[in-house]
Amino acid sequence: MKRLIRNILPVVVLVALALSNFGCTAMQSISNLERMEFKLGSAHNFRVAGVNISNIRGLNDLNLFDAAKLASAFANGNVPVGFTLDILARNPNTPGGYANTTSAITRLDWKLLIDNKDVLDGIIDSEIIVPGTGQQAVIPINMAFDIWPFFKNMGYEGIVNLALAIGGVNGSSSRLTVKATPSMKIFGMMIPAGEITIVDSHFN
Repeated sequence: MKRLIRNILPVVVLVALALSNFGCTAMQSISNLERMEFKLGSAHNFRVAGVNISNIRGLNDLNLFDAAKLASAFANGNVPVGFTLDILARNPNTPGGYANTTSAITRLDWKLLIDNKDVLDGIIDSEIIVPGTGQQAVIPINMAFDIWPFFKNMGYEGIVNLALAIGGVNGSSSRLTVKATPSMKIFGMMIPAGEITIVDSHFN
């Protein structure tokens, strides 16, 4: 009996240590996920009905060909827009986490709002690596949708000016909001961090 106990004891100790290490790793991963901060970057390569407006300041800068394409799209009530929106993620330099630890977001559920209107949602299900404390990772999301149903009451000039305010040469993402839920897979289980609201003015 004593020999059996002596043989089993090392195994029990090893299992306990392994479980302890797994538990510590899990707690560290969850802590870093919960502390992670996000901010909107720029919206670039903005196209409206196939017209690239990235270098356009205003309606008067459109050439006749591009203006005709836009007018045709609006007349048909079908105004597709496409752009890439960058989301910045970082591990903050604040107490309570694990410094210099690289984190991996396994999944990011997101929803895009323009002027507080829901226009698009999607999922990034490929791993996103966020470097250690204080460093940033850029998460590009390609957006494509028909803007007409959401803002048709603004008319031609209003919608084009909205697009220019976001993706024109002087544009910013201040009229955009992304609601996102980052998740991390830990020991085969997907652990969400809860929904966060991402804006361009500061990290959340």
